[in-house]
Formats: sequence, structure tokens, C-alpha cells
Amino acid sequence: MVKVENGNYSQVRFLEGDSGLKELYDSNLLRQWNHLMQCSSVYSVFQSPDFVLPWLEENKKEYSPLILLMYLNGSLIGLLPLARKIDIKSGKLSKHLVGSGHFYALYQTWLLVEGYEDIFWEKGLLGLINHIPGCEINLKSLPNLESFKKMASNNKVFKYSVIEKYHNPILGFKLDDYQKIINKRHFKAKFNRVNKSGELLFEHLNSLERLQLALNHVEVFHNLRQGAAFNKIPFPLNKEEINIFMEWFKMGILHATALWLDGELIGAIIMIKDGDHTVHLAGLITYSPFHSKYSPGLVHLYLLVLRLKEEGINYLKLSPGNDSYKERFSNESEELFELLISRNRLSLLKRKFRIPIRNLLLRKGIRPMDISVWIDKKRASIKNRWFKLRIGNIHKEVDWIHFLGKFEKFNENKILGEIELRVMDISQLLLVDDYTFEICRWEFLNDALKRLEENQIFYTITKNNRLIFCVWDEKPEKLSGMNYDLKISYNPKNTFAALDIDFKQLEI
Repeated sequence: MVKVENGNYSQVRFLEGDSGLKELYDSNLLRQWNHLMQCSSVYSVFQSPDFVLPWLEENKKEYSPLILLMYLNGSLIGLLPLARKIDIKSGKLSKHLVGSGHFYALYQTWLLVEGYEDIFWEKGLLGLINHIPGCEINLKSLPNLESFKKMASNNKVFKYSVIEKYHNPILGFKLDDYQKIINKRHFKAKFNRVNKSGELLFEHLNSLERLQLALNHVEVFHNLRQGAAFNKIPFPLNKEEINIFMEWFKMGILHATALWLDGELIGAIIMIKDGDHTVHLAGLITYSPFHSKYSPGLVHLYLLVLRLKEEGINYLKLSPGNDSYKERFSNESEELFELLISRNRLSLLKRKFRIPIRNLLLRKGIRPMDISVWIDKKRASIKNRWFKLRIGNIHKEVDWIHFLGKFEKFNENKILGEIELRVMDISQLLLVDDYTFEICRWEFLNDALKRLEENQIFYTITKNNRLIFCVWDEKPEKLSGMNYDLKISYNPKNTFAALDIDFKQLEI
């Protein structure tokens, strides 16, 4: 779309899909993009090509790129990186547009040369809504409203948009009360406890090899905890999304640290660097379930803060979420704003209605996210119950004493055709869904976490990459070597067996 106004030629372009992604690598566009970063009144690492391009590239099977570009006399003056969810079954593109980077992008906003807010709203944002009829633009977190307020002279701004305010806790290293936070006895006591238990190593991951080594464990730890807490598996095992951290590392915008105990990874924190003096906890924080009694997540964050101070970091931005540990580590905060732009009156009304409900929940000490999580979990439980009613339990007549006796025939991982038998491999616990056992996925993973924290041992059987059997037992006093010379008793702590598998016919 090209328009002549006051002798100036303005143009709006929408780069979409694979072809649009390829255009983003054009050297001239990249040069102008980086130049716009410096000219824009509001910008962060989350609008940079170093952050946006790897995310779009690694997620192109799940999200279709959509980049809004605005030119004036051939010069790039505005850019908004977005993406559209792709429906796995139909291949259709969602009309709900999100900021590129999605959950990893703490700040989601546009790059714009100051003074062109009106034309960016009229020709860019509303132009995009016209380009994709029925769509809505949802930006999770504008860092401030200055640019948006300058669009407010257009009465369509408030007609087609809703703003919701959030709180982002921050640890400022230059403030006087920083030392009060870091000197709390609680943190030091946790550190001393784990430090006395073995050889503790805090490592800033400075090579791809060390990062990859840590990520191999991080992926499983994070999935296990997210599955139990939120009924979500962020990194499905058949997906390469974890590679995005490797790409951000190559771009120089990733800050990753690991915590090792006697050579075993017990925790990791991955953050995004925003310039030389700010880091965002917008990646992930996770720890080993085998060492939860030492509070490795809290100890790691404590050691990380000490390291960041040495590195000359001014701000650790902890990201919204109303998590108690973030509040304990913060000494200031900033306001972030979620912006919805839509012509759909019902969508706007729902968002406006959500704001007072959310504020009421917060006043009562309830995290709004907990409500949606509760709904997801209830839905999963209902699906599981319906499946049990429909299929019944075909293995109820199995002689479990005889079946468990077969486990004495192996004490290490084995592959027998389409059947895999594994010992103490927590990645196998993730190969479960809501239709596998007598409890749904999140209930099973939550139960597994508790058993791991109690140091119980487990065996698993998978068939065609699906978990069909899991048995838990007490950890023996002694383990011989790396092969885990374990024996499952005939009276184990618990067993889980797939409802639709005939174990009498299963050959092991």
C-alpha cells in the first residue's frame, strides 16, 4: 500500500509466511531494521533481528511470521514483529496475532520513529486489521504507553483497543536495599546446606558444548515441572524448539548459568540479555527433582544475583507472574501494559470484563493464572474419566506378581522391537497423555515429582514411544555402578498400567 501525503511517499508492507521470513534476511532490510532500533523512541532486545529471527525460524512449523513494515520515502520508519498460530490438524492460521517471541518476549511492542504515531496507527495497525478481516492484535507487554498515547488523538484508538496493566518485579543493583535482599539469612542458610552436601559448582555457560550439555537435562526437568504444575509440556520430545537457546547464544543475547553438585546438574537459569546492563528472566528457571530438598532453584538464583553484580549488571527484570520468589528478590518494579487491538466488540468487551475480575483475584491473594490452570486440569480429569468409562480396564485380570517378576531379567535400558524398558529415565515419564492411566497426565506427573523427591526408584515400559507401564519402589540402600542394579519388590510402592494394553499378551 503506497500513499502520497504532503509530497512524501508512505508505504506499508506485510511480510507473511515462509516467503516473508526469507525477505527478512535481506541485507538492506536488516541494516534499516538495526538503524530503526536506534531511532525508535521505545525498543528492546525483543524487537531486534537477533531475537526475532531465530524465534521465527525455530517455530515456523507452529507459528507463521507476520511482520508489519512502514516506509517513508523508501526509509524504514516503523516495524512490528508478529506471528500467527498454525492449527496442527487443518493448517489454518489463527486470527489472533501475537508478538514474535510470544512467552519469551518480555517486551512486545513496535519500533517507530517518533512523530509518525498517527500514520502508524491508521495505515499500519488498522491497515493490518483490514488486511486480515476479523483478526485481533494482542501485545502482551508494552514497556510504556508513550507511543500509544501519541496515537490517542485518533478517536479510533480507544474504540478499537483495551489496555491492561501488569506489575514486573525488578532487582536493581544500584539501589541501597540491594544488599539487604542478598544478605538475608534464609538465602545463605539454603546455600550453606547444599554446599556442605558435596562439591558445588556454579557455572556461567560460555560455550555451545557446555550449554548443550546442560540443555539436555534442562528440557526434561522443565517439562516435568510444567506438566505437573500447569498441565503443559513446553518442549515436546519430538520438537526442536530447545534449539532456539543455542541460536540466541550464537547471537550473543543469551545468559545461561548452571548449578552442579558432584558433577550432576541440579539447576539451570536461562535469561535474555538486553544490552550490557540489563537481563530478563524471560527464558526459564528449573532444577532437578532428585535434589529438591536442597532448594536448588532458590540457591541458584542467589548465586546468580551475586554473579550479575560482579558482571556490572544494573537490573535483573524478573518478569510478571505474581510468583512469591520474585517478590523476595525484587526491590523495585515497573508497569507493563497488555494491548488488545480489534474491531470485534465481543473480544474487547471480554477483555474489559477481565480486568476487574483479575484485580479482584489479586486483592484476595489469588493469581489469575491459577484459575485458567485449574480449568485446564479439570478438563484433563474429565477427559480421563470419560476414557475410563468408554474403554474399561482390560488388564484387571493380570497376575502382577508374575509380571513384575520379569523386571528381574534386566537392570539397564533395553530395546526389544517396539518395546523399550528403562531404569530411572525421567524423560520417559513425559511420554504420557490424559488417556493412558487411571489418572490424567498432570496428576501422574505431579505424583511422579513427589516420588522422585522421596528418592523412590522406578522402571518404565514404553511402546512406540508411548509410556504404558511405570512401577515405583523404595530406593535400596546401595546401588552398584551406573547400571542401577535394582530389584523391584513384589509389593512396590505403586504401579501404573495403560488401560488399553493387554499385559497378558505383552512379551518382555
